[in-house]
Amino acid sequence: MSTYQYWQVKFEHPDEDEEELKSVIKGLFNYYEVEYGVRRLSSQVRDYYRLIGKQVPNHKRIQRLMHEMGLKCTKYNQRVRKYDSSKSPNGKKDKNKLNRRFMSDRKYQKMVCDITEFKARNGKKIYLEIIKDMATKQVLNWAISEHPNLRFALTPL
Repeated sequence: MSTYQYWQVKFEHPDEDEEELKSVIKGLFNYYEVEYGVRRLSSQVRDYYRLIGKQVPNHKRIQRLMHEMGLKCTKYNQRVRKYDSSKSPNGKKDKNKLNRRFMSDRKYQKMVCDITEFKARNGKKIYLEIIKDMATKQVLNWAISEHPNLRFALTPL
């Protein structure tokens, strides 16, 4: 019964240290722009507490408080769908018609194309398509676009 009453009082009157720790966690979480999860944020909180000379909180306590406040790192949870140029519209890969015979003795007999995805500094994605002749190893044409659509794929052709 005494344990029950202890926890009832504790839940009704939260600890001042815990309120201070919550404000520190929230401040650092917002300072790092929601990019830090429990592990990285707990090390920052513990470094801060060492600087001010207070007792360092446990990482499990920091994790519990972050969970209670609903603070979550969303940077690594987002699933990003990668563009795959080898798949056809029905989702299956096309047949390999070259069968690793890349060499050719005649110009324009075998030409290959590749679409590459780059991430720009502003966070957007840029797509580069190159058409290459396998006999001369020259880049015949290229195109750059922000969207990998049909119009972009047909532009160099």
